[in-house]
Amino acid sequence: MSFTVQLPSGKPLTHYKTGPGPHTGVHLIIVRDDLAYIIHQHPPIGPNGLLRQVVTFPAPGPYRVLVDVYPNLPGVLPNFQLIKASTSRVSTVRSRYRRSKPTSSSTGITSTCRLTPSCTRSRPRSSTST
Repeated sequence: MSFTVQLPSGKPLTHYKTGPGPHTGVHLIIVRDDLAYIIHQHPPIGPNGLLRQVVTFPAPGPYRVLVDVYPNLPGVLPNFQLIKASTSRVSTVRSRYRRSKPTSSSTGITSTCRLTPSCTRSRPRSSTST
């Protein structure tokens, strides 16, 4: 999965809180709707603000993708969340999501991500996201 968080100016957010403790950087939290599976990862932040993380869905089903963002900017909320629904129809698949047009906005800051994964598997089945 790869995405950027865009500032109201259209530029990518590149300054995130750092340091010890849980309230820094970006938390990528993916939860199946029945709460049977929770994936919690911390994607590395590239110098241009690109966040990239390989995600393995443990089982098919509907998931919610939550991006918990801790920007390091003056006059901005200490953190905010961006949420997107996704459906995995393939069990145990490594998915790489590709960047696209802005799809979600919170407090004037917009995320960019496209939830149409390409899957790496010897015999792939269909996999879609909504």
